[in-house]
Amino acid sequence: MTRYEPPSDADLIVSLREGNSGAFTEIYNRYWKQLLAIAYLHSRDKNLAEEIVQEVFISLWNRRYELYIDNVNAYLATGY
Repeated sequence: MTRYEPPSDADLIVSLREGNSGAFTEIYNRYWKQLLAIAYLHSRDKNLAEEIVQEVFISLWNRRYELYIDNVNAYLATGY
């Protein structure tokens, strides 16, 4: 029986650069909770933290064709 291995972050970035919305969704699902926690720690405001995370992911999608990311977690945590 073959075991399913989820795509690596590097593979997801390659797919995202090709415009794959499924790759974006996978990145979102992997990182949104962590980013929300970071944003909340800095802002101490749940609504503001949610807006920050939304802006980070909007920026990620808008810049998808020009991305060269080695570490997705670190990249997203910086707010870009």
